[in-house]
Amino acid sequence: MLRISGIILCLWLLSVKLYSQAELPVRDNLSHFYELKYLQKKDSIFDESIRPYYTNYLTDTLKKNLLLLPAIWSYAEFSKGTYPVFNNYFGGMLFYGHKKFSGWVLPYFYYSQSENYRHSLPEFISGFYSRYNFTSNSIYFADALWEAEYNAAKYIRFYAGKGKLFLGEGNSSLWISGSGAPYNYFRGVVDIWHIKYVWQVGSGLDRDSLDYGVMARRRKYFALHYLDWQTTKWLSVQLFETVIWAQYSDKYKRGLEPVYLNPIVFYRPVEFDIGSSDNVIMGGGLVLKPLKRFSLYSQLVLDEFKISEIRAKKGWWGNKFGLQTGVKYYLPKAYFLLEANAVRPFTYSHNFPISNYGMDRQPLAHPYGANFRELIFDSRFELADNFYVGLFGRYLQKGMNTDSVNYGGNIYWSYDYLRREYGNSLLSGVLYSEFYCGVGAGKFVGNVLEIFGRAGYKSIAVGKNLQKRFYFEAGVRSVFL
Repeated sequence: MLRISGIILCLWLLSVKLYSQAELPVRDNLSHFYELKYLQKKDSIFDESIRPYYTNYLTDTLKKNLLLLPAIWSYAEFSKGTYPVFNNYFGGMLFYGHKKFSGWVLPYFYYSQSENYRHSLPEFISGFYSRYNFTSNSIYFADALWEAEYNAAKYIRFYAGKGKLFLGEGNSSLWISGSGAPYNYFRGVVDIWHIKYVWQVGSGLDRDSLDYGVMARRRKYFALHYLDWQTTKWLSVQLFETVIWAQYSDKYKRGLEPVYLNPIVFYRPVEFDIGSSDNVIMGGGLVLKPLKRFSLYSQLVLDEFKISEIRAKKGWWGNKFGLQTGVKYYLPKAYFLLEANAVRPFTYSHNFPISNYGMDRQPLAHPYGANFRELIFDSRFELADNFYVGLFGRYLQKGMNTDSVNYGGNIYWSYDYLRREYGNSLLSGVLYSEFYCGVGAGKFVGNVLEIFGRAGYKSIAVGKNLQKRFYFEAGVRSVFL
């Protein structure tokens, strides 16, 4: 039986005072537009690999006290013989800016309806904080994102708030991305000469997928360093490292580990020095720009590995790493991206489950965790002034765990739990396949507002079971977070 969806639209109009030095965070999925149209201006802070972008270009166009900020979009998915999915998001954003201090707050309410939520929750609320309430077939919660910025010096800025960070050039990131749940953070950014450096400490709550009892929610912390060195006009070198640890060890409360708060220390030697077994992950990347509007990018993430085991080719579980490659091409009024990602089983997981590389049941890096591969295509075309259309698609395969064998696909399972020592190849386990494609269109209003719509087709196969769905999304929102 064919079930159809409805759309809810709402708009908040907020009056704020926008001072000349206010830095505004641009939404990640519009970053390519701003790379071309706004972020290359002299009055903008711009780096393709550090998101959200911050820009003060609005001071050229907005000199009055009125700023229009949207508050909602709706998503619907339906297929023959299945319960439809309805996702609705309401919110509004308020900015304040000053020469040294600026900030914003984004309160929002989220409501979604589907069946069997306790089994399918991460798929439907990915990207939102999961402090939720259940009914028989729906989920709802309210929260607020915020950020305060201090411009300490010409080359140094500090941020504190609740939100996300994306590091990388592509559509996805294998280091840290904006697809997971938000978290509390303190961040320092240094931008001097051809070097950009990010240091961040974050904290959040963890939900152990194997235990819904007393241990279900626990606090955890992480710290990261990121270096982007523009060695030449056509080559950038990127280095990344992070460590994540639980507030409580097996025997005592740790809290924030002081040695990890050093912005220039290497985490792996420190981890050995304090005798811990925290989850340390490293990475590196290259960006080549042989032409002005053409770039090749890559990411490597290293959890742990042994050269001898890699050479043996026996599928040792401890060879945990991932790779991303991609290409971006810009025309004056068009954008194209093609990207491939692959992550081996057990990457990002840990023997102490709460120390996995995730927050609140959602991965901090790629939303599908580990033991997957995917191919992504994205394109946008500006047909008229501030009006665009886009074509996009993705094909993904993932190896899933069973009740009796841990194939390394769920980062929230301990890598010691039901594990096989060898025979762990990419996509081992129950095969999950997903394909979607679609078309979207949008219109920018006053450089701060976007009216948009998307429609497409999605197919999901788990083993031999195939489900086909159609989805529709529409809304009004700001170009900022």
